[in-house]
Amino acid sequence: MYETFLALADGSAPPDGALRHLQLAYLEALAHGQLAGDAAGYAWKWDSGSGLLAPLWPIVAAAVELLTHGPASHIKPCQACRFMFVDLSKNGSRRWCSMDDCGKAAKIARYLQRRSDARAALATD
Repeated sequence: MYETFLALADGSAPPDGALRHLQLAYLEALAHGQLAGDAAGYAWKWDSGSGLLAPLWPIVAAAVELLTHGPASHIKPCQACRFMFVDLSKNGSRRWCSMDDCGKAAKIARYLQRRSDARAALATD
């Protein structure tokens, strides 16, 4: 999945091999799911006790849903870590997966760099 979404975030086409891998994982997930309904509607339910890969099935299904129904064009890489996110901001300018983690760390690093540059400029004067 990472290779597929990283390519989309970079604006390129995902490699065929990565898409094939995702497709096979999706088929396996669907084989272990069932469509179940209640008063609120219908949804996929996953057999969580079927093995080590069971926790990944809903994630694979959500990834395929994002690829097929979007907004895949809004996938962006975080500028501070390896995560990706769906940018739903009004102007499409979000830069971090989380303001509380990556955003704060990036802003602190920028502040420290500016302060260091200012001290260096004073020392050379």
